[in-house]
Amino acid sequence: MDHKEAMSRLRLARTTYVGPITCQLLMARYGTAVKALATIPEISARGGRKLTPFPADKARVMLIEAITRNHGRRMVRQKSSRPFQT
Repeated sequence: MDHKEAMSRLRLARTTYVGPITCQLLMARYGTAVKALATIPEISARGGRKLTPFPADKARVMLIEAITRNHGRRMVRQKSSRPFQT
């Protein structure tokens, strides 16, 4: 998995109004987090939602990754198209 996809998965997981089940469904439907993130505004508008979900800020996601790395940890990245399935 490339860095862009990994960061997009983290952004998708931290998107407002998108819980773990919705995240799984988006990943299953669109195949990548990059594509899923791109469709969020359209899906929200079709559903009549007044408050548009917005993905986590890229800078914040990169900060989370840097802090994790600096503490000797690494991000858990699954290869599955269903990244949050247990």
